[in-house]
Amino acid sequence: MKKLFLIKILIISILFLFNLNNIYAKNLDIDSKYAILYNMDTNEILYEDNANEKTSIASLTKIMACIVAIENIENLDAKVTLGKDVFSGLVEAQASVAGFKYGENVSYKDLLMGAMLPSGADATRALAINIAGSEEDFVKLMNAKAKELNLSNTNFVNTTGLEANGHYSTVQDIATLLIYALKNDTFKEIYTTREYTTTNNLKFSSTLKKISNNYTIDVSHIQGSKTGYTDEAGLCMSSIANYNGVNYLLVTAGADYHGNTPRQLLDAIKIYSYFDENYSYKNLINTNDYIATIKINYSKEKNYVINSPISITKFLDNSFDAKNIEYKYNGINVISHKNVLGEKLGSVDIIYNDQLMDTIDVYLNTNVKFSLICFLIQTKLIYPVIIIILFISLLILKRILKKTKKIKVKH
Repeated sequence: MKKLFLIKILIISILFLFNLNNIYAKNLDIDSKYAILYNMDTNEILYEDNANEKTSIASLTKIMACIVAIENIENLDAKVTLGKDVFSGLVEAQASVAGFKYGENVSYKDLLMGAMLPSGADATRALAINIAGSEEDFVKLMNAKAKELNLSNTNFVNTTGLEANGHYSTVQDIATLLIYALKNDTFKEIYTTREYTTTNNLKFSSTLKKISNNYTIDVSHIQGSKTGYTDEAGLCMSSIANYNGVNYLLVTAGADYHGNTPRQLLDAIKIYSYFDENYSYKNLINTNDYIATIKINYSKEKNYVINSPISITKFLDNSFDAKNIEYKYNGINVISHKNVLGEKLGSVDIIYNDQLMDTIDVYLNTNVKFSLICFLIQTKLIYPVIIIILFISLLILKRILKKTKKIKVKH
């Protein structure tokens, strides 16, 4: 038992020493304790730090509340009347609100915009009550969706993101959720909206717009976001951005609020800018690039050249040097007429700096024509054939000579 315990301690120590918090980048000097960055074009994680650690997520909760609401609303323009239960306890909890009023008649779209842009707890409460009958029952729908999406480190207790025991997630889970939600056109429209006027002329601005205006920060590359804050969660932010044609998705949490500084937004810009300045797409292989040559048996063609059927690019550091690319072919080395068009020959590992970057399958793209002469030569059956031909020729020649001799004797 003691030996097993020591082995476990050793494994944990090794994992700690070699903890790869960042997949692409070196440690970035950010304030957020938790972070994960995706390249949305390749669905590839570019950077992560404590991405699977459970933490409070504040109003990032409203991402789940909104997508669940959208999937349960038949008509976004349908209107509901806001009852007292929508506002109960929000003032006491110092929750952020959109500004809806008791008794007001509003559309579902108004509520969704109120939940996402100004991060209104009144809006998420109203959605929950009017869709599921109560906030508690709506939270069950949220947790069911979390289970459906395999968000194994996530559990919701409310729709608002206010601190509560058992209310937690990870930036990895929130990123997975956001990737899913953005596939919904209605959610994406709301997530990327910066200003909205309700049917009752209540004007909303996104928290991103307010922060950027207050601190004069350029957010032109950021296409959409959802922020959040509680004392326990710290400053949180999810966002999508486009820099030079590359689409990113970032989720951070746990930034300190001291000094009244928007550290979540500054972290986002720092991370985005780092990858924009230091990474770009590089060609690893182009269509028809030479890969290998294999032998052809029993055909006039002696060799078959394997070329790449596709082009592959990867998002790599700008220190990339094409000289360090290697193509390693793994497959059959000899083909013949028995191999048919479209048959898989093998695969090719694309290796850069001794690291496997990708693998592609290669297939026979031409018919191999059979040659009897080549078959006889390569199998060495040509020798007995030649002997037989010579033997037959000698017999024929002998008969001819014999007939010729008889004719001469008669004369």
